[in-house]
Amino acid sequence: MALKGALNMATTPVLLRQAGELLASGEIDLAEVTTADSAGVAFLLELKRRALKAGRPLRFSRCPAQLLGLITFFELEDALLTPEAA
Repeated sequence: MALKGALNMATTPVLLRQAGELLASGEIDLAEVTTADSAGVAFLLELKRRALKAGRPLRFSRCPAQLLGLITFFELEDALLTPEAA
């Protein structure tokens, strides 16, 4: 499954309602995320938390540079990314 467009404070409440569908896919392609803020990073952490709680694998792939910069700034690479996600 792919996320597209902005991943920010305005979009994450809507995306949280789709969490079950996103988790079921097992992999979320981030290549078409155009912009992100700290709420977007928190959203990804929440998805990862829910996946771990449910015992399901969840992988983020093709992380764009701007989002990768935020993840790196918050030192969350180990929590969110596999080496090939960047």
